[in-house]
Amino acid sequence: MREPIIDIDDPKIESNMYDFHTFMKYDGKLFTGTILYEDTKSYVQYQNGNVDGRSISYYLNGQVEEDCTYIDGNYISGKQWYENGQLRYDSENNYVISDEDGILTQKNGNWFYKNGNERLTINEKVTKLFSSTGNLAILIKQSDLLNNYSTSKIIYYHKILKEKYKDLQEHIYIYPEDNFNFRSIVFVSLNSWIIELYRTNHEKEALYIINNMINDSEIRLKEDVNFRVKDIEENFIHNSKIFIKQLKRGEFNYNNLSNVNNHQSKIIFD
Repeated sequence: MREPIIDIDDPKIESNMYDFHTFMKYDGKLFTGTILYEDTKSYVQYQNGNVDGRSISYYLNGQVEEDCTYIDGNYISGKQWYENGQLRYDSENNYVISDEDGILTQKNGNWFYKNGNERLTINEKVTKLFSSTGNLAILIKQSDLLNNYSTSKIIYYHKILKEKYKDLQEHIYIYPEDNFNFRSIVFVSLNSWIIELYRTNHEKEALYIINNMINDSEIRLKEDVNFRVKDIEENFIHNSKIFIKQLKRGEFNYNNLSNVNNHQSKIIFD
């Protein structure tokens, strides 16, 4: 460990409130050394106030939780494990993330269901969202620039979405941050489906679905959920109620938007 080694409870330690790993000070000066945590095993190394070197943490059972390398505050590489010892993530292995049973969660930015089916695939030209049974639910194709705006052609497969939209909202991953990251990606796509449904004279159905989504979130909140999941669901409920008011006010009507060709979206109802 880089000297000096300072206990985290030392009153001379100062850290900024936005990122514990930057602008670390000790006794009023930018800190160079190692911060040792309560378990006396976990520690973070610093150089001139920035995390620099090794950062390692442990679970209460003694299993390594995370082992990372930083240079001048920048993440370089690292590994994460679950409490049972199963490797969750290795930055040097194609950005693969697995659950605590070793089942693939994510690879190269693409997400998977527990049964091995693709959940979300992304490349520079096409984004696809699938149901857990393998059916294509949303297809997004990048289009040419139109009036200097980047556009996309989006197809919503309504029958699949109506039956299986919960597949895209469920917190199926053990690691809370994975659920947060996935839901952040699909949130806009599901809202866009509702908007397009509302635009195509299916107002009652659109409102019925979004209200069902709110109800689903309220049910999840009654369960014993992680703080991150709680945050996701509470924000979804709050934003969805505002979203309903916007729909009813007509804020998403084509004639209320810019001169970008907004007729790039299409719902397939069969």
